[in-house]
Amino acid sequence: MPKLYIYIVLGRDCGSLWSFERYVDRELVGSVRETARDVSKSECQALCLASQAFPCLSANYDHLLRECALSDANRFTRRPEDLVGRQGVDYLENQCQSGERSSGVP
Repeated sequence: MPKLYIYIVLGRDCGSLWSFERYVDRELVGSVRETARDVSKSECQALCLASQAFPCLSANYDHLLRECALSDANRFTRRPEDLVGRQGVDYLENQCQSGERSSGVP
């Protein structure tokens, strides 16, 4: 089971108890819509929350490259095998979008 961390992004009240679920050393493959470079993890989360071009359901954040890959998919809309292990990358699942959300901590 991957490590799970819960994050609240300040200034964002979306009706969920938290803004993002973070899965350490995990990446959702095959669904990148937009990429931002030279950003922090917090900036990556803010970009996902503010996305107007598409509903950002999740993001992958690469700590070494400081790269943020925004996606219109999440682990519920993709196949289970699309959430893969990748050292140094965090899978960030947006809990503020109106798609299917997890009902709690797995």
